[in-house]
Amino acid sequence: MHGLTIVARGDVASAAVLARTFAAAHPDARFTIVVTDAEPGEYISGSDTFEILAAVELPISNDEFRKWALVYDEVELRQVLKPWAVEMLFEAGNEVVVLLDPNIAVYASLDEVESLARKNSVVLVPHTTEPPARDGLRPTEGELLAAGIYDLGFMAFGPDSNAMLTWWKEGLRRDTHVAPHPALTFTQRWIDLVPAYFEHAILRDPGYNVGYKNLDTRVITDSNDRLLVNGSELRFCHFTGYDPSVPWLLSGEASDNPRVVLSEHPLVRDLCDQYGRDLVAAAEEFPQVEYRFADLDGLAIRPVLRELYRHALADSDRRDIDGPPLPFSGSDREISAWFREPVRPQAHLNRFLYGVWEIRYDLRNAFPHPLGADESEFINWAWLNRDSDSHLVAELLPDEVAPERPPILATDTPGVNLAGYFLAELGVGEMARLLVDGIKSIDIPYNTLTTRQTASRQNAQFEETGSVVRYPVTIAAVNADVFITWTREVGPELLEGRYLAAMWAWEVEQYPDYSAAMSMVDEIWTLSRFGRAAIAKTTDKPVHVIPLPIREPAPHSPLDRAAIGIPDGPYMLFAFDYFSTVERKNPFAVINAFSQAFDEGTGPSLVIKSINGDRRRADRERLRRACSQRRDIFLLEDYLDASVVSSLMGEATAYVSLHRAEGFGLTMAEAMARGVPVVATGYSGNLEFMTSDNSMLVPFTRVPVPSGCDPYPTSSPWAEADVDVAAAYLRWVYDNPTAAAELGRIGRSSILRTCSMDNTTRFLRERIENMLQISEQTRREKAVWKPAQQAQDPTASSSAIDRARAMIHRAPDVTGPSRVPVLASYFRRLVYRTLAHHDEQSKDQLDALIDALAHLEEGQLALQASVSGLAADLNSQAERVEEISVGSHSARRELVEYQRLSGAIQNTVAEIEQRVNKLNSDTATTA
Repeated sequence: MHGLTIVARGDVASAAVLARTFAAAHPDARFTIVVTDAEPGEYISGSDTFEILAAVELPISNDEFRKWALVYDEVELRQVLKPWAVEMLFEAGNEVVVLLDPNIAVYASLDEVESLARKNSVVLVPHTTEPPARDGLRPTEGELLAAGIYDLGFMAFGPDSNAMLTWWKEGLRRDTHVAPHPALTFTQRWIDLVPAYFEHAILRDPGYNVGYKNLDTRVITDSNDRLLVNGSELRFCHFTGYDPSVPWLLSGEASDNPRVVLSEHPLVRDLCDQYGRDLVAAAEEFPQVEYRFADLDGLAIRPVLRELYRHALADSDRRDIDGPPLPFSGSDREISAWFREPVRPQAHLNRFLYGVWEIRYDLRNAFPHPLGADESEFINWAWLNRDSDSHLVAELLPDEVAPERPPILATDTPGVNLAGYFLAELGVGEMARLLVDGIKSIDIPYNTLTTRQTASRQNAQFEETGSVVRYPVTIAAVNADVFITWTREVGPELLEGRYLAAMWAWEVEQYPDYSAAMSMVDEIWTLSRFGRAAIAKTTDKPVHVIPLPIREPAPHSPLDRAAIGIPDGPYMLFAFDYFSTVERKNPFAVINAFSQAFDEGTGPSLVIKSINGDRRRADRERLRRACSQRRDIFLLEDYLDASVVSSLMGEATAYVSLHRAEGFGLTMAEAMARGVPVVATGYSGNLEFMTSDNSMLVPFTRVPVPSGCDPYPTSSPWAEADVDVAAAYLRWVYDNPTAAAELGRIGRSSILRTCSMDNTTRFLRERIENMLQISEQTRREKAVWKPAQQAQDPTASSSAIDRARAMIHRAPDVTGPSRVPVLASYFRRLVYRTLAHHDEQSKDQLDALIDALAHLEEGQLALQASVSGLAADLNSQAERVEEISVGSHSARRELVEYQRLSGAIQNTVAEIEQRVNKLNSDTATTA
């Protein structure tokens, strides 16, 4: 019996673990590891247990292998090579070949398999032999159907398997496609046909192929140091998706809603822990390296590129014509150019985007004529969605085509455009809705522009304005990562010559490279000085902090502890949302500090309130594991009514947050508003409202952000709270209830003063007024006024403007009639001196208005000259009837506009004269 596995270079360590466990159970057997992306001789195992070969040493033509390396991804390429590798071992004189996935560990002899293989073409093992519960947990029965009945991770072949291998090779050559639809192209579904075609044996023994797909129906027990599975000896475990760096999770393939969790299967957990230690040890001998076939000429190979290339190969095979260029030939520019070629001469659409259209039913339905009437709209759709649609590769898209946009009315009237996720049920959407509420309080015209560039549900209650007006200032609460896409969505009327502020939140010290988005904005708003510091390092644009309001909470009802499952007595609280990244929220540090502060049963309880753990079951399982050693730690994992949450927070002895980073820290602020003392990491956005006087700030050290914490860059630090100090603070709160209550009162007073709605409104009023002024000044500086020929008789508006300006700056008359002229003159001078400052401000305002009217007059004169010129031109070209008709219509429109402007100027000047006369009258009355 000869063992075989196939891996990429990054998984040689796991293959070595398999080979050694196989050898331990079969001392006389041999084992071969085939590495898909290795060069010949790249690996020398230095072991008598196994040999390592490169896939290019298999009996496959070089051209065909290069095609497969592009058509298939890392997992698929391993699958397609299986029959060729098995045949190679048969040609070397072996009589039985056992094919195993590299993530398997063997625990007992497989001699029964060898015996069955000698009598049959192939030996198969099902994924599971009992139906799972239909409870929505994974794997579901539907997922098992899509995966196929039999597990390709274990197969055995005997001397009569040649016909089966030949058939299998032909099926895999072009159709080793890992996707549930169409079912025939799913890799493992081919093997479903084997029992109908060939002599076979099926192993139903529960000791074989134990893994996450069947452990819900198989129970592992320990009997005299022998592990039994439903009473049968454990032969091998299939650790599909297991990662020793996340030891609380059985398989990453069902990480969100796993049916089997290790906290409920202690013997399985022990097997996983030992397997993880073996993997870590093997990795020192065989370090992980990058997959060799992951990119083409620097362009990452996405699944859509593999699928399009596979379709092209299948088409060339079917039609017996030349296929696409060969990849991985030293320079792959030819392949990139092939994807970019136009579908046909004079077409904008290229081979790549047309291929995407062919494989997408939704696109075929939305753009039925991609090479005709729908071409421009389809290409523009692709550019608009290139960042959010996984099928689109920006480097391969054809050039954009100028879009047609609905008419938009751009105005210089003071007002604000507000953009954001107004209908989305997420934090950024709520921030945008609060922004609208603040704008309403300062009584300024506004318009809302809703963006839907988010996967969150769009059911929030919000009344959109639906206006086509675009005001001079825009505030966009739109995430920086999709900001450029948003700007394409809203059009140039909102951007060109307008003032644009972006409202972006951020949690760590280094801001990602959003330079393209930065270049579009005039200023940035964020939620804390910490966020401002991170953003400001990447731009010279102004960055402002908008104060978030924390309202005074209403009195809460007594907490029904029995209803939510926590005991009587004092407790400390931490609350978080799994969607906010468990690594950043860091509940594990809270558990460690609590455990260090109190021996079990000697202090308060710890309550960890969370939501959305059912959507992040892997993270939830990790947290459960961390809490499993203490009976005084309670996990509340379900949604609670808002009133219950309010009571839960209000009755806490302390609120604890040993976060690694926060953009603001809303739960900490809410706890302080309820008078609860807060122990928190003295780092990041919570310092916007927390000080050493109103809370207990825990010192920290900066550590790098680890990988897998997107969107936070690994080049940025964040905080690791000092657990020792945190534990001391928790102990102090418990031992000194009177002093802790006083700290809570100080915190409450501080937060309600610092985070008031008045502060939010004041900020909005000041910033918007400033932005409107800048916008107006910029518009004036950029305005180009063409000199117009003055009419022979000055207009009435010109003389009126001159009279108004003279009246504004006329010295006050102190000699008017009075019964006591000397005293009247004296007191009038005194009053005028007292009102001088007010008068000067009024004069400045009126001067600005006069200047605007003067510009308007110039525009009126230019318009008059333009109209006169147009009329003369129309009279000189009477013979061109159609052009005259069009020109006359334009002339009439401009004449009407001229008359309207002239009337408006006269009315405005008259109003100014009335205001000046009233000012003089009020002054005289005061005297």
